[in-house]
Amino acid sequence: MDMPVYLLKVSLCSGMFYLFYFLVLSRFTFFGLNRFYLLFSLLSSLIIPVLEIPVSEAQPVIGVVRNLVPQELSVGSSGKHDAGDGPVLATTSIRISPFDWTGYLMGFYYCITSFLGIRMIFAIGILTKRLQEYRKEKIGAVQVVIDHPKMKNGSFLNYIFIHRSGHTKTEVQQIFDHELTHVHKYHSVDRIFVKVIQVLLWFNPFIYLFARAIEENHEFEADREVGKSADKQLYANLLLQLSITGQGQFYHSFSKVPLQKRIVMLFNQPTPNMKKVMYVLIVPIVLISCLAFARFENKEASDSYRLVTEANMQKDTPKYRQKVMMTPEERSTREKTARKRELMLSDQGFQKKLKLIQELKDKSITVKVSDFYINKRTGRKEGYIVDYQHESIIVNSGISGNKDFNTMFSIGDELTFTVALAGIENFQSVTLVPEYLNRENGKLLVMSKNPAKLHPFLYEANKVRFADGTIAGIRKFANGKLQSADVKTEEGTVLTVNFKAGDPDLSTFKTGDAVRFRFVHEQKVADQNYLINDWVCISKDSKDYGVKNPDFFNKFYEKI
Repeated sequence: MDMPVYLLKVSLCSGMFYLFYFLVLSRFTFFGLNRFYLLFSLLSSLIIPVLEIPVSEAQPVIGVVRNLVPQELSVGSSGKHDAGDGPVLATTSIRISPFDWTGYLMGFYYCITSFLGIRMIFAIGILTKRLQEYRKEKIGAVQVVIDHPKMKNGSFLNYIFIHRSGHTKTEVQQIFDHELTHVHKYHSVDRIFVKVIQVLLWFNPFIYLFARAIEENHEFEADREVGKSADKQLYANLLLQLSITGQGQFYHSFSKVPLQKRIVMLFNQPTPNMKKVMYVLIVPIVLISCLAFARFENKEASDSYRLVTEANMQKDTPKYRQKVMMTPEERSTREKTARKRELMLSDQGFQKKLKLIQELKDKSITVKVSDFYINKRTGRKEGYIVDYQHESIIVNSGISGNKDFNTMFSIGDELTFTVALAGIENFQSVTLVPEYLNRENGKLLVMSKNPAKLHPFLYEANKVRFADGTIAGIRKFANGKLQSADVKTEEGTVLTVNFKAGDPDLSTFKTGDAVRFRFVHEQKVADQNYLINDWVCISKDSKDYGVKNPDFFNKFYEKI
């Protein structure tokens, strides 16, 4: 997961947890439970966005095909291609991002974070130095620093700071009891934890609200312990008398403004125990946060769609898959299709259809139209139903709404054609797209087997670009490692890729090698020339990812 996305999810998740505390739990006097909830919420906000929840994903459309071609061919008298939802690749428009703000924003984030981290380390160092340079008295496991000129009444870890000047023995004892509660309940550990989170998430306003709420609960808890054995009115007067505006970053000050909330809580009646049932609502809050911010990992391939050849139907699952965001509806569709696919692959009738498709490769057949094929989704005529070897087969042009082809024949007519594309539609019907259709006045081209490519590269579902081509030129660093290479595609586009000195070893690639090249953030520098600095992977085998760029590959692909 990209760091900016993670930080955003952490911020939103912490906001959800804090809202529940503010609206519901903050009114209760269950200070120990509230403290646990606040710390648990902060920790959960950091963990939930990186959780990987496995789900079974399915392909919404899986066809078994012989060829995969871009849509660009002509059918009928008009000679123009009518774009539709046929079994062809859709046209991909290329968007060039001239400037990437992510790197600059993350650089700014790291600068601020480093500054705050260094400042925190210095503050701890200064506090430690002050503790070491002044006399202390040991009472049990607690170190008591008495009358330190720079340390107000407060506590840090197992240290308690006491200023006796101007106080009676009873008041000094109350201050000590208050700070001893902080020590025994390890409140300083909470504060250190929150300070570290504030350094990492300094831009998140909810973190500061969490810090304030945690500190308030510490004081409420300590005040309640003192109030059990002391006169609450005298203790409240002591709080007002010692109220201060400043406070240490890490240690608890005995009294600070505003004190109104502390005094109100001191005199409040305890919340009835039956209201503890409200803490059960934490469970659905966590579940909602997981659904909103956790990552759902697909068990099936995560392409938006995939056309599967009969050859790769039997292959092992690839080692990597694309990272693709999907809606709950898309996930549900994939799950249903996956279950259906598993059943169909074990069905003898489906295996028979696969065998028939294999037989129809590069074959000329003659069939008779038995009916028109009506698309159930659109209600439109989308081709013809013919009989071949006692099997009902759909014949269409591969282009949705092609009126010229769909009105060309009548029931009972014979069709003679060679097969350009063969597949199984929705796991049920064998579908054929003719290449050349024999007519009285000659042959009509319906779909070419080897169409010219319209685009220099295509997009995967995860937005990674890919192209097949040949390495036309190589330039090397002084140490012999690849510095740049020119990959020339079949239609003549040159993709110039720059490598870094620290990139993985690419010495196996030579001029003339046929490769599949994946990349992002291309820049068009000429009519048929693109400059690429962010390469993802390069391979001599189109079915393998080959050499991977660790800076980008894991952002777009994940292990299965």
